[in-house]
Amino acid sequence: METSELINQYMVKLGLKPADIVKRVGVSRGTVSLWRNGLSRPKGRNLFKLAEVLGLDAKDLDEGIETPTKRPIVENASIVGRIELGIVHQSRMKMMSIFLFWQMWN
Repeated sequence: METSELINQYMVKLGLKPADIVKRVGVSRGTVSLWRNGLSRPKGRNLFKLAEVLGLDAKDLDEGIETPTKRPIVENASIVGRIELGIVHQSRMKMMSIFLFWQMWN
């Protein structure tokens, strides 16, 4: 399987849109389009970030091998869904802490 096919398959499986990948990986829409169409492949830091978002091993994603190794990061899931999946997204938790701290002082 090609890397692009694997990216598209997992985006559908996880209900992710290109805008979700743009936001979570920190790349442009054009870059995501190139990856999805097989005209380019994620490399370096972007490969590792994309693999984390999709819940795949970075090496396997690069080689187009489907071997899920961990739970994908699902930010749009409900609190119950995230607990059920066992996912704790650290940056989201930090933002919640900052928000709660700010609320205490206002």
